[in-house]
Amino acid sequence: MCSGLGARVIPQMITGVENRQNMPYLKYGDGKGAQYDLVAMAAGVNSNIINMLGDVPGDYLPPKTTRGYICEFRSTREEILRVLGRAVHVFLLDIPRFEFAAIIPKGPFATVVMVGEDLDQNLVHAFLNDPVVQRVFPTNATPCVCSCAPLINLGARKRPYGNRVVMVGDSGVTRLYKDGIGAAFRTGKAAATCAVFHGVSSADFEKYYWPTCRNITNDNRVGKVMFATNAIMKNSRFSRRAMLCMAQKEQKNKTSYPHMSTLLWNMFTGSAPYLEMFRGTLRPGFIYNLAVSLGASLWPGRKQINKRKEMA
Repeated sequence: MCSGLGARVIPQMITGVENRQNMPYLKYGDGKGAQYDLVAMAAGVNSNIINMLGDVPGDYLPPKTTRGYICEFRSTREEILRVLGRAVHVFLLDIPRFEFAAIIPKGPFATVVMVGEDLDQNLVHAFLNDPVVQRVFPTNATPCVCSCAPLINLGARKRPYGNRVVMVGDSGVTRLYKDGIGAAFRTGKAAATCAVFHGVSSADFEKYYWPTCRNITNDNRVGKVMFATNAIMKNSRFSRRAMLCMAQKEQKNKTSYPHMSTLLWNMFTGSAPYLEMFRGTLRPGFIYNLAVSLGASLWPGRKQINKRKEMA
């Protein structure tokens, strides 16, 4: 598509990046190279090219990262539908270093996605062997060859640009635990607008590109607060029960506003900015219903006692 609009595609492996006469110079795998007016880095945090930049972008540092886990398990279409249905199952478990995970049904496959603090095999096994997970995991599932433990961007450490060099998407700023494609589109559009209409110097990117990145960074700060609160709540049996109770009531009563359901959906799908999610938790209806659900979780037998009294 790009070549059809006039772009020249050069299928070369980049083996090095240098600064020659204040211009970025890319070394190719065949020993040749070329100088460019602007280098837009659209690689992810798992690409080695980020480490090749050196001091070309100035004081740029690669983003902070953690490791995730993705694996597909093969079963049968009938078993997947019987156990998982057509819904995405999200898990908030009291496991050290565990943030959250999801099991996604895809025909005869179940995709497991995990996020946490430096995930390793021990943490993966702890999750898969948890009784809660086992209850909704296909009994005849076998791991496929499709699995990976990618690095995940946790936030930029320096402003993602320099003189004639700009980082977009995962190599620069992206949404915390969320859609890299959406953030890449937003930052790529802002970088292209800056380069075409204003310039490619550090000062130009500071004035016309950084505001877009700053908005994502500020929203991620709110997201860190949201996930920290989530970590506290998921480590308590009472708060987990309250969240589940509140979401179940909302699902049963279609006329009520789905406060908790909307929050959980947005938290784990990235359908809304973190700031919008946080504002939703400040609504009187959310606070009231959560307080009622917390009270019910503290006295789970109260309803049964009342029913027995009524029957007597």
